[in-house]
This record gives sequence, C-alpha cells and structure tokens, in this order.
Amino acid sequence: MEKMSNSTVKEYLERKRKKAESIQNNIPETITINADILKTAPYSQRPVSKRWAEEIAAKFDPKLLDPLTVSYRDRKYFVIDGQHRLYAIRKLFGDKQLVNCKVLHGLTEQQEAEMFVKMNTCERSLNYADEVRALAFSGDKMIDAINGICASNGIEFGYEQGKRGKKDSRITALKTLTDIYEKIGAQQTERIIKILSTTWSGQSESLSAVMLSAMSCIMDLYGNELEDKTFTKKLAGIDPTFLVTKARNDTVTNAAVSVRLARIIVNYYNKGAGKKLPYRFGV
Repeated sequence: MEKMSNSTVKEYLERKRKKAESIQNNIPETITINADILKTAPYSQRPVSKRWAEEIAAKFDPKLLDPLTVSYRDRKYFVIDGQHRLYAIRKLFGDKQLVNCKVLHGLTEQQEAEMFVKMNTCERSLNYADEVRALAFSGDKMIDAINGICASNGIEFGYEQGKRGKKDSRITALKTLTDIYEKIGAQQTERIIKILSTTWSGQSESLSAVMLSAMSCIMDLYGNELEDKTFTKKLAGIDPTFLVTKARNDTVTNAAVSVRLARIIVNYYNKGAGKKLPYRFGV
C-alpha cells in the first residue's frame, strides 16, 4: 500500500475534521458527488418539469449553477433541492458527472421533507399539491387531521401523484380545504365534509372549491342553527352541478360565487316544512 505524503495526510485529516464539525453543528458540507449516486427522496417525487429543466440545460453555465442541497442518510445521498438542475446536468454530461452539493448530515426523513417544503415554497417552484404531499410525509398535524377527516367520511384528499384529477369522492381543492380548516377548526371542517358526503354521496361537484367555500360561509353565518339531517333531506335530490351553475349565472349581485351559492343553498333548505334559517346575507 502506497504511503501518503504529509500534505495528503493533512488534507485527509482536515476533510475528516470538517465532516465531523458539519455533523455536530448541522452545517452543510460542500463536496462534489457523482450524479449517478444522487437519489430522489420519496417526499420530492414530483414530475420534473422538462421545459424548466431543458431551459436550465440550454442556458447552462457552471459558474452560475447553485450547489444541490443533499441529505446524507442511511449511507445514501438524497436530493432535497435541485432535481431540475440534476436533470440538466445528467442530460448534458451524463451520470458520471461530478456535481457540487451542500450535504447535510443527521437529518431524519421527516426533517428533510420539512426542509424541502420550506426551500421550494420560498423559491415558488412548488405547487400546492406537492407542498401538501411533502407536509403529509413529514407528519404535519394539520394535514394529518384533514387526511383523517376525509378518510373517515370516505373521501380522498387528493395530493398524491396520479390522484389529483377531478373524481367522485375526491377533494382536489386542497388550498380551499386547508384554509377552511385553519379558519374554523377540525370539528366544523369535519361537519362540512360529512354533510357533503352524506347529501351527495361524494359527487365531484359537491366537493369542489366553490361548494366547500359556500358551506364554510353557511357554517359561519348559522353554526348549529343549521340541522345536518334537514340539510341532507332538503338538498339530496338537487344536483350540486345545477346549484353551482345557478350561482355562477346569478348576476343580481356582485358577491363572490361561493356567497351566491351559499344563499341559494339556504333558500332550498328553507323550502317546505321545518324551521327556517333567517336571512343573513348582506347581498
């Protein structure tokens, strides 16, 4: 075995010292890594935008390319941020190309997912479904709660890849639902989902953004004055698509479509026998 020179030994020991310091203080260690051993983590497995990646490749300038942010875990390197840059590098130079990386040590998979959300949200490169998916992976309490609410009512919270298209028994209005949850809490959010699911058996239009917003408006105005069983009895025979279309075509007021829809729903609720809800719409 060839003996290392004193300078080589010093360089080796310095690299070991920096790596130990990086692990202890969670400071990124900047090194070069072969492209072929960089892996995509489960929480960031979203389709690469080829248009964006091709643009990076077309304008490639190594002096302007930021290092990839990578986590070293279980003896593997997982890309937290930079999969489009990695795609461009592989396209231009192949899998054996050395890639500049900022390597973090000691992160759990959940901590990586949290960092993925923060980094991509700041850069505005992450659509909301991808953000929710990563938050779910990281064990975010709100997303876990919403998932549980949907699942217990036979509804799918559609953030997974391949499950984001409009479909019966699936909510794709992710931002609308999370906003509602933050505004009115778990109990009332579950009540909305249960009413909609029971009344229209998960029909896709009944779980749309405008319908969710309309129900949030109704809950805000009436709370427990609204009787859930009466709602289902009065509204079940009316097509939710018809209700939404009617609200969109209502030109009497400049109110938001969701408010118009809420007013129309209350009007149907008040038809026939039973206790009526007072009119509380300012439009």
